[in-house]
Amino acid sequence: MPPIVLDIAYNTIYDTFYYALTAVSILLLSYTIFLEHKKRQGLADPTQKNQLVGIALAAGGFAVTIFAGVFFDTITKRGIISDLLYQQLHFPLFYVGSAMILFGIDSSLLIVQKLFHSIAKNPHVKKLRILLWGVFTATVVISVFYLFTVSAGPSQHVAQQPIFFLPIILVILIGIIELPILTVVAKNSSLRNHLAWFSLSMFLILVGALREATIIPSSGEPLIDLLLAFAPFTAASFCLYMSAKSLKF
Repeated sequence: MPPIVLDIAYNTIYDTFYYALTAVSILLLSYTIFLEHKKRQGLADPTQKNQLVGIALAAGGFAVTIFAGVFFDTITKRGIISDLLYQQLHFPLFYVGSAMILFGIDSSLLIVQKLFHSIAKNPHVKKLRILLWGVFTATVVISVFYLFTVSAGPSQHVAQQPIFFLPIILVILIGIIELPILTVVAKNSSLRNHLAWFSLSMFLILVGALREATIIPSSGEPLIDLLLAFAPFTAASFCLYMSAKSLKF
């Protein structure tokens, strides 16, 4: 079989997985948001509503992150925008999505704080929340500085790519550390299941983000690299859906 035919077949398989996994992820995340909207109807407790808004924002933030990456990658490959403009357009959307995910994690802390008086009375909880948001803001400022430094050309931007992922990776690490602790602390079975699924989604997002940031090295095979990133993203989307589904008041 001629090499050009093999290349076309390979690219077709690659694109099929790329867009199919993206579509499944976004559909799952969209349904998660819809599910949380339905659950909010009739709830009077503002803390419970806040938690539902939080998980919906986390799902929405992840959807924004996936869509921004795939959309701007697609138009870059078609020559509509340059590689440098691609990074300067889609990474700021990554940071918006990261902030939304962090809000979802923060909402989990608030509801556990309300339900358990030992945590509610702890004066360090508020300081911890301020610290986490402060560190996140600092990483966004650092990343944006490198992203829009005029003297940095496209080649420098490729080398700095892990820095651009710093805010999202920080948020996911916060989730990986904080959510399992809240899962253990929570005695309500519904809340515990919700937090356990939420925790698992953070771990899976981290795996995909580390591959996208090239911190996990390339296998040398584009399709395998794609699956190493997007299969965990799709699984994380399912976990966020299960997290939302398991949350009952």
